[in-house]
Amino acid sequence: MTIYTVQPKIGNESEASSFYYFFPAVFLGILLSKRLLTNLGILGWLLVSYLVGMLVFSLSGVPERIASLSLMSYVPPYRSDIAIGLASIILCVYTLALIEDLNKAADGRWHAIVPWVVGGASVLFFVYHGTVLMKTADGFPPANAVLFASLLAGFLSYCLLGGKSAIFCGALSAILVATTALFNPLATNLDHIYDSELAQQIVRLNNQSTDRPLWVCYGGVFPGMLITTLGGRSLTGIHWPPQLALWRSLDPTGGGYEKIYNRYAEVSLEYRDDDKWVSFFNPTQGTLLVKVSPTHPVLRAMGGRYVLAMGDAQTAVEPARLPLLYKSSNGSFSIFAIPVLDSSQMSGEPARLAKTLANPE
Repeated sequence: MTIYTVQPKIGNESEASSFYYFFPAVFLGILLSKRLLTNLGILGWLLVSYLVGMLVFSLSGVPERIASLSLMSYVPPYRSDIAIGLASIILCVYTLALIEDLNKAADGRWHAIVPWVVGGASVLFFVYHGTVLMKTADGFPPANAVLFASLLAGFLSYCLLGGKSAIFCGALSAILVATTALFNPLATNLDHIYDSELAQQIVRLNNQSTDRPLWVCYGGVFPGMLITTLGGRSLTGIHWPPQLALWRSLDPTGGGYEKIYNRYAEVSLEYRDDDKWVSFFNPTQGTLLVKVSPTHPVLRAMGGRYVLAMGDAQTAVEPARLPLLYKSSNGSFSIFAIPVLDSSQMSGEPARLAKTLANPE
């Protein structure tokens, strides 16, 4: 529901849709069945242990030393949703295959009561979860949707613990197709991205450049992601591993800001009318805001050629007095040129960075 509608209390509609989690059914099955408990094997227990560890990290946190040693200190807890989802899928497929083998060994008499108990408990668990969500999100989703999803989850949990592979995989595949077919880019195409006015201008200016220019984008994370999607270079966007060499070169304190930028981050820029100072902020746990001038020597040495300003950021960059190359027909964005440094201006640190950071990943 969240990938088709905007909900006031849901911060990210795409992430809210998330995964179909069935690992709770497996956990309950392990507690109820001694045969499943003893036959889970090394892989099964590794997956269970991993899921428990990620749940603890996500919901309550772990000691700082463990977070540092495991590198989890670089990750916002809510991002563990990705890891939990993948581990849940692997554990469920593994358990389904294991139960099929147990069914054959027991001549079809594999604990008949366990799948029913797990299915019923799953219904109650999802109803509870849906009720909490409704209170948190001001009545979203509606009660009938919560009940329908809970009954469906209970049925699939029953099939999973009953070893009914054909029904479980077939029903879940049908649900996946039905809920995402009209949302998937393979069905909707991406003309609204690649054929947009902004995309056309980005491609045009990139093609006119003899090198691979760096774009300095003001006005959010998404413009930088569009430039990257179109094959360009952007300072902003999503940095999964932190770009330490880049940020250290811009850090005016020689590393004093490292705790702020040494992390996974959705990077956005804010204009600063001073090309000698840069500052870093974490507005939220998974975001990095960098206040920097587009004419900063390091950015120019890295190949900074264009400034893309979106919305209100167009007014913010006016003090820079950069040459205007293009203004959108509806006034939603403007593209400016950054004066190119000549070789006499590129000495010392900017010159070194021009070589080492000419094509940052």
